[in-house]
Order: sequence, then structure tokens, then C-alpha cells
Amino acid sequence: MTISDWTKFFRHFSKKTPKQSTELSDADIVLGHTSENEAVIWPKPTLVESSSVLCLGASGSRKTTTIVEMMIREALRDPDTSHLILDPKGDMVAYIFQAISLYGPENLNRIYYLEPFTTGFHFNLVKLPRRNRPAKVFAWQLASLVGRLTTDAAGPRKDLSTGARQLDGAMMVIESILLSEHPDATLLWGEEALTRPGGVEALAALSPPDVGPRMLAAIQGLSPDLKVSIASRMRLAFSGLPILADMMAAPGCIDIGALLNAKGAIVIVDLSDPLGLGELRPFLANLIFRLGLDSLLERSSPHEGHHTRIWIDELQIVSAVLSSALEDAVATIRSRGGSLVGLSQGTVALAQASPALLPGLLSNTRKLVGRLNAEDALLLAKHVAPAGSDESFGAIRARVAARAVSFKNGEFYWIDNGKRTRFSAVNVDVDSWKEAAKREAESIEVTKQRLALAKGVKHISLLDAARAWGTAPIEHSATKNKPRKTKPRWG
Repeated sequence: MTISDWTKFFRHFSKKTPKQSTELSDADIVLGHTSENEAVIWPKPTLVESSSVLCLGASGSRKTTTIVEMMIREALRDPDTSHLILDPKGDMVAYIFQAISLYGPENLNRIYYLEPFTTGFHFNLVKLPRRNRPAKVFAWQLASLVGRLTTDAAGPRKDLSTGARQLDGAMMVIESILLSEHPDATLLWGEEALTRPGGVEALAALSPPDVGPRMLAAIQGLSPDLKVSIASRMRLAFSGLPILADMMAAPGCIDIGALLNAKGAIVIVDLSDPLGLGELRPFLANLIFRLGLDSLLERSSPHEGHHTRIWIDELQIVSAVLSSALEDAVATIRSRGGSLVGLSQGTVALAQASPALLPGLLSNTRKLVGRLNAEDALLLAKHVAPAGSDESFGAIRARVAARAVSFKNGEFYWIDNGKRTRFSAVNVDVDSWKEAAKREAESIEVTKQRLALAKGVKHISLLDAARAWGTAPIEHSATKNKPRKTKPRWG
């Protein structure tokens, strides 16, 4: 960066600051200062030591603005690091654009902005390069998330349960679509295969010969109710909104892994939902988080390239993947040049999302803890009492909980290896952020539209695709269980 860039970056820190009592390197990013003016340093990503962070704080505790400050300063200080940011509310995304507008607006061209609910983006998962991931594994991952999407829902679908036969059926339908060589294949075909007369036979005809017959036999063995159940879940997941259906039918797919493997990329996934369809947010958040995590796990160990940070606001939203892949997300990816920074309003939400999630996170991350509600503070205190103290656990827990409840906005605990450090976070000039964003409004809008989905995406139905491909209906014998089909050809 040029001298003028650094001058702009540190403009709002020009207020008089007490002399540092600790020796800092130029690469250090200061998170805040203790009452004795000792600097608390934001952890730099390394292959040796975990730099994953769990940030807990109630609404208004300044956790989001503090984390965004660290994020942007890190992104500008180390321009090679790539970032994946998942924001289910939109607050963090707004702050990111504002902060970059102040500190380095030329870095807006590093941002890949993905928003699924209004502008959309290319997300036809059939077109996604699978690299070392078998189609069966990806199909199972998708089927598992589809099943959770509706079992976690409120409203008319809340009593649906996902049985093994439903998951198997969904997985086989998805696998058949993923492996289809038809150029217009899309996961939208899944619902059509399960609900239209001749649909499952058409899908089998468009599938590889070692996959189609197995899928056909399995689906034909399901009851009508189970078929409807699977179809309703797939409809909500892949075409719950017209824009989502367009994304799934697009001629290509944004490759999250390829973006993260590019030096300096900042991938922002804005999951704020103006339509109030909250069920789709956890599905998409878990899916994109899974894609990002898998791309890191594919790296060699030890990784010699650039680092990748995954930042997630409201961390409990990705509990479906995180609870089953916690070791990968906070430990294994370290040697592959990855780390996780997760934010949550408290401990209770994480504990409710998955029983093993909270203790696993607390054991494998550094903690940034701001003001908490009483219930969240008490639950946290149960996990952070240090060993080797003469003070009783009960007394320590009571003291930690009392302080966490009484913190002023901007006051935090930094907990690392059992050591607690109380400090005040660096000042964040949000008003200057906002003014800068107004000046860069046109550039921000261009950035947001760069990957937006074009209107008029063409949808090819499953039955039309089968007819155009010249396939004959598949005959299925209930006794011999041997489907057959004519040799496919392009129409």
C-alpha cells in the first residue's frame, strides 16, 4: 500500500492515544487496551496456532462493529488473505461496505457479492465443479440439508419428519440429476420427477446406466405420501422463490472454492431476507458454508499458500454443518490455511442449536466476550473457570457472569488458554464509515450488481428434456426389477 493509503486507513485513529506500554510490530492489529494500557492483539492466522475466534455479545455490545474493524484492517494489512463472510441479517454486510469505503475504496473490486433473495447469482449446482468430491457424497450432503430445512421449520410443515427412506430417496434423485450429462440438467427436476406422471422414468432415462435403474427401483418402491414429502422439501429448497429457481436453472455456478483459492478475494454472502422466508436462510447458509469448508479441506497439509478466513454472523445458523464438522471447522483447517470467526448474541442460542456445539467451540477457539444477558453469562461461566485456582469454581463462575452482565458497550473479555483479559475495544468511527459509503454509493452498487443474475433464465422441464433427448419411456418389471431404456441421443 502507498503512504496515502495508510494515511487514509489510520485517519480515524489520529485522536490522541496514550503511549503504548507494549512493544508492537507493524503487522500487529490492536483489538483494544486494558486499564493498564496493555494492548490486546488480534490473532494473526498461522499454521501452528489456532486463530479461530468465537465472539459473544448481546445486541448493542459493539461486537459486530469491532469484528468488522478487525476484518477490514486485516484484509488491508494482508491483501493475499481470502475471506468468506456469511451474514444472515445484513448488518455486517452494510458495515463492511462502509468501512472499506473509508479505509480503502479501491478494494471494492476485491469483493464478490452474492445475494440470493432479490438479485440472485449463478448457482446451478449441477454445473459446480466437484473436484475430489464424489457425486454421491455431494448428493448426501444436499439431501441432509433439504431434510433439515423443513423439519426445522415452523408452520404447516413443522410436523414433517425425515426418515431414512426419505433421505435415501432424495439422495438418489439428486445424485441422478448431478450425474446427468444433459446440458440443461437442474435440481429443479427433482420435484418434477417425483410428482409428474412418467417423471421418475424420464429422470432415469437421462441418468447414467449404473445410476438410473437403482434410483428408479428405489423411488417406485416408495409410497405416494413419501414421494410427496420428498418433493415438497425439494420444492422449498430449490424453487421456494422464483429467483431461487432461476439460480438453480442458470447456465453456470459460482464456485465458492475457486474464489477462496484466489488471493485477496472477499466473498460476501448477504442472507438478509426482505421477504420473511426465514426457512431458506439456514439452508443456504449451511450449503455455502459446507462448500467453503470443503474447499479448505481439499488443500494439502501443511498449506503453503495464502490464508482463508470464514466469518459468520449469528453462528448458530450453520449448526447443521458445524455440529457435524466442528473438528474440521476449527482444528483441521488450521494446517490447511483456514480459520473461523463466529459471532453470536449469546451462548444459549448455540447450545440450543446443538448440544455439542457450544462446548466444542469454547474448547477450540479464542473467545471475545462482551456484555451478555444473565442466562447467556451463566452458561458461559460454567465453561471458563480456569484450572489450578484456589478460588472455588462457584465463586469464579459467579464473578465472571456478574462482570459479563455489567460490561459497558465496547468492554470485553479476551479469553485465551484459560487466561481472561478485560479490555476496552478500539474506537470505531461508524459515522465516518457511513459518510464514506455515501461518497462511494455508485461504486458499491456496481460491486453488488457484478455477479447478479441476468433476467430471463431459461427453464427446461424434465419431461421436455427427455423428449428432446429422444429417450423412450423406461419399462419396469416388478418381478425381474430390471429397467431398460433405449440408447439416448440428442434431439
